[in-house]
Amino acid sequence: MSGGKREGSGRKPSPPDLKKIPVGVKLPRWLVEWMRDQSESQAVLIEESLKNLHKLKPPDVLGVAVSPAPTFPAVLDACCGGRMFWWNKANPDALFMDCREVEKGAFQNNWNPGWCVKPDEIADFRDMPFPDNTFKIVVFDPPHLTSGSMKSVINKKYGLLNKETWKDDIVAGFSECWRVLAPGGVLIFKWNEANIKAKDLLRSFPAEPLFGDFTGKTGSTIWVTYLKTPNV
Repeated sequence: MSGGKREGSGRKPSPPDLKKIPVGVKLPRWLVEWMRDQSESQAVLIEESLKNLHKLKPPDVLGVAVSPAPTFPAVLDACCGGRMFWWNKANPDALFMDCREVEKGAFQNNWNPGWCVKPDEIADFRDMPFPDNTFKIVVFDPPHLTSGSMKSVINKKYGLLNKETWKDDIVAGFSECWRVLAPGGVLIFKWNEANIKAKDLLRSFPAEPLFGDFTGKTGSTIWVTYLKTPNV
């Protein structure tokens, strides 16, 4: 029986774009030593880290359409409501999210007839449909009232918290805002102390504020600013 390689045997050649090629780079000693202790090869560690960091996907080499990674504006308003504090309510650099949609004419006697809730994305701020580290700025202005009903103008406009779960809900919302905020990004938290003191919430958040201050006619509204440092 003659020797030699049988036709069709062996591994199928990789497409040119997926073929591995050597790349000579210098890395810090501590990083090289760390990679040597891992179960994965150094090439796999570097490749996966780059793909995750830059949201890269392999090219379409098998004739199967590869969907491009979604792109997002720089700013997320996680509870946009009627976008009342926005200078430009249609700012193209922002993605407006809310858990509801309300048409114009929601109030009796033609009061505030132009007010409406028209988010770009309808979602629960406790479970956002966005990847980690997506936005440069996140604005979190959640409902702050726990009393009354949704029949009242104030609650219909600003929303109403659950009396039993309000703290868990707001902390979960802040944690989601923190998750989708990119390293180096800024989170702005707005709260009104009509029913609940801000300190009861701020101590429960997984990050420490940079600064904040009270505003408004009664001094009961607080704006607090957070910075997500790269090592957080």
